[in-house]
Amino acid sequence: IERWGLKPEKESADLTASASLPTLELDETSALALSEQLPTLGLVSVFPLDGLDRLELCDGKTVFLAAWTACGDAYRELLRAVFSPEVPKITQELKDLQGLLLKERLPLSGFVFDTSLAGYLLEATSGVYTPEKMSMRYLGEEKHGAEALWLLYAPLSEKLKELDMDRLYREAELPL
Repeated sequence: IERWGLKPEKESADLTASASLPTLELDETSALALSEQLPTLGLVSVFPLDGLDRLELCDGKTVFLAAWTACGDAYRELLRAVFSPEVPKITQELKDLQGLLLKERLPLSGFVFDTSLAGYLLEATSGVYTPEKMSMRYLGEEKHGAEALWLLYAPLSEKLKELDMDRLYREAELPL
C-alpha cells in the first residue's frame, strides 16, 4: 500500500457493529414485575422460541429473555400480559404465532407490525425473511431475535410508505 502512496481508509463507526442492547434474563419475580409494567411500556417486539416455551421481548432499551423453566408460574402471567390487546406488538411470522396463541387460548390482537410480511411485500422474490437476513439488508448489520424486530420496524415502515404500500400492508395484508 505504501509503495503506491495509498493509505488505508480511516475506520468508521459504520464499519463496526453497533452494540447490542442490554439483555435481562427473567426469573419468577422479574417476570411478574414485567407483566405489570408491559401496558406502560408502549410498543414491544415479540420473538417466540421453541413454540411459546421461551420468549424474547424488546422495548427498544432492553431485551428480556423469558422461559417457563426459569419463570415458573409467572411465565403464564407474562404470556397473558404480552399478548393482551392493550400491548402493541411487533413480531415476525404473525400467522404462525397466532396458531400457537390459539392453542394456548391467548388473545390474538394487538399486533401492529409483522416484519416478515413487510419484507415479503418489499422484496417478494427474496424468499428469506428472517430477522438476521432482513437486518443485514435494511440495517447493514446482522441482528437477532426481538432486538432485530425492534430495529427493523422503523426502516420497513418507512420503506412501505415510500413505495405507497403502507395502506396495502395495513388494510389488506396484515388483517388477513
